[in-house]
Amino acid sequence: WARLHSELRTKAGSMLMKRSASAAMLISSLETNQITVDQLALSTISALRQYSNRELRNRAIDVLGRPTERGVVVGEYLSRMPSPSQLMSSATTLESGKLLVDQNCAVCHSPQNDRPAIGPPLENLKHWTLQQWVTAVMNPNQTVDTQYLQTIVLSKSGEVFTGVKIAESKNDITLAKSDGSRIAIPKAEISEQKTSKLSLMPEGFEDKLAPEQLATLIAYLRSR
Repeated sequence: WARLHSELRTKAGSMLMKRSASAAMLISSLETNQITVDQLALSTISALRQYSNRELRNRAIDVLGRPTERGVVVGEYLSRMPSPSQLMSSATTLESGKLLVDQNCAVCHSPQNDRPAIGPPLENLKHWTLQQWVTAVMNPNQTVDTQYLQTIVLSKSGEVFTGVKIAESKNDITLAKSDGSRIAIPKAEISEQKTSKLSLMPEGFEDKLAPEQLATLIAYLRSR
């Protein structure tokens, strides 16, 4: 696991979440420190904390801990971040900001392989206040457009699929997953389907982005 790059870790985590047996294996690896929390994608951490199987969910929370209250995180970042406006004059900073966007945002917020973006566009948001930016990143479930809510599907074979529903026909539904992939699920194989109140965007970016990095990321997005 440690040798996988971040994109493959995200895809591997998504695959393991599909079945209780494989999710249990991942949790066991965390409990025995074969895999560390910082080696998991945020989407995998979020999925473990919300897992449908209560026993596995509780085991995951025991090893991962509960997320910090979102308002506390937003307030802490607002108090510690340098001003993004002061960083926009540095070409090096903007270059670093672009890299952070590519690493943390592009898979959902930018078109991938000629397919449309899963999440809302990040262009034309120069008018956003710093409070709006930090809240959107650190508290993504505060305000969620209904088209970006998670759909959770349980198949008759016991697999669990989570993503944004992007298409539905008479015979199947298509979900866009947090790793950027798409999956078509035949309706004949669906046991249960429900819409979550949560965004596909996971909580927990404070574990991936320091205040200075978030300011750099915002500076780049404001500069476009």
